[in-house]
Amino acid sequence: MGYKLTTIIPVYNGDYIEECLNSLCIEFDNFNNYKNIFEVVVISDGCDNITIDKIENIISKYENIKFYKMEHRGASSARNEGILHSNGEYICFMDCDDRMCKNFFTDSMALLNQNFDLYIFGIKRFENDEIYHWSVVDKVYDNINDFADNYIINRKSLIYSNCNKFYKLNIVKNKNIHFNEDSEFGEDRLFNYHYLRYCNTVLTSSLYKIDYVKRSSFSLSTKYQKDFFDIVYKLHIEKIKCFFDLSKNVSIEQKIDFVTYDLTNEIKNVINRFSFNKQEEIENVPKINNLIFEKDDELPNSLDYIVVLGSNNCGYKIEKAYSIGKNYQNFKYIVSGGNLHKNEIDTEAEFMFKYLIDNGIDRNNIIIENKAICTVDNLNFSKEIIDSFMTNNKKVNILLITSAFHLKRTKILSKQIFDNNNYNLFYANSSLPTSSPDNWYNNDVGKTVILNELKKIIMYNFDDYMKKVYNG
Repeated sequence: MGYKLTTIIPVYNGDYIEECLNSLCIEFDNFNNYKNIFEVVVISDGCDNITIDKIENIISKYENIKFYKMEHRGASSARNEGILHSNGEYICFMDCDDRMCKNFFTDSMALLNQNFDLYIFGIKRFENDEIYHWSVVDKVYDNINDFADNYIINRKSLIYSNCNKFYKLNIVKNKNIHFNEDSEFGEDRLFNYHYLRYCNTVLTSSLYKIDYVKRSSFSLSTKYQKDFFDIVYKLHIEKIKCFFDLSKNVSIEQKIDFVTYDLTNEIKNVINRFSFNKQEEIENVPKINNLIFEKDDELPNSLDYIVVLGSNNCGYKIEKAYSIGKNYQNFKYIVSGGNLHKNEIDTEAEFMFKYLIDNGIDRNNIIIENKAICTVDNLNFSKEIIDSFMTNNKKVNILLITSAFHLKRTKILSKQIFDNNNYNLFYANSSLPTSSPDNWYNNDVGKTVILNELKKIIMYNFDDYMKKVYNG
């Protein structure tokens, strides 16, 4: 028998399955002719006898609720099994501890009859006696390209969950769209990214479909996940590829903003888990750091210039420069920075100049670059100074010193600016405790500084970043 909508519910020893099913039954009782319109497919994912009894007691009263049993293989396997048993023109999913919102079936039928390929609704989240509304606006997209464009720009379509959507069953089956049964996290997102590539029209609705009830502080979403950053980074990559492939009318600036927003949000989510998953911190911090930090270069036997890039708090940089400089002779310091130092008296360059003088460096061996207000200026003005001293084609050895988190971007920019064979560039870094590789994720200042820097690294190296997205 063909139905308009099949609701698929995987169950594994669900303490709240009665509440879930009863919320559906209330909807049936309020809807005329529901037996010919709605189907519910409940999949027992290895439930115990108590849970099975609960389910069978309820479904005995409703012939449109079908019950299938399988050995325990996980929620993704159960959802895939539910798809196989579905007879609706559309399918949707519910978790066994959620509830259908009151009057949702009645209110959504008029929309469902408009025959869109994908419907996206809101979710009510219940937690600690508080209600949070995750909502989308009422909007029609006549093609998937417009939907992708809008999502890249606004990012407000609740794209992750499966439980707030209607899908066309023939698209799911004909295109072999299914849940990844080897993953416990993110399989719903991958399902959606796959589905989006094959649908065209989309409707987003301000209706709320489910009550998502946070029953416990511990769940599958918070338990230890091996290689968690690798998982969410893959999800980030698949999301970027999906929306960029479908998008037709967004600017490069909007794409960069989308990528950096999504990646930094994923990293924040990884960090937020460290408080209850110490092992995840140990595993994932080095992987995140690899996107941001780089190690010092092995230094040469001789140097011609040590260039120190200023900042509001550049004392730790000039200390590192002085420490390295003690090992060399016959070179000059270039201290660069025209912004006000945190002492509110000197510019960055003036502060660093005074530090070197106080430590016995001959002022004739220090060049003050007192105009730069950004990294590009630091590098361009320093290059101009170095070029003014060059009298032949002899290569000069230049050591650039900056913050640890700033080193990767400095390398990208300096190789563009020092763009001929007259320069051998070397790099060294220093860091404050709040922004060091082993501590930045433990404090708000460090997180803000480092994640903002990651955005800049991607922005200045976007073409290479996208090559990695598509080529691995």
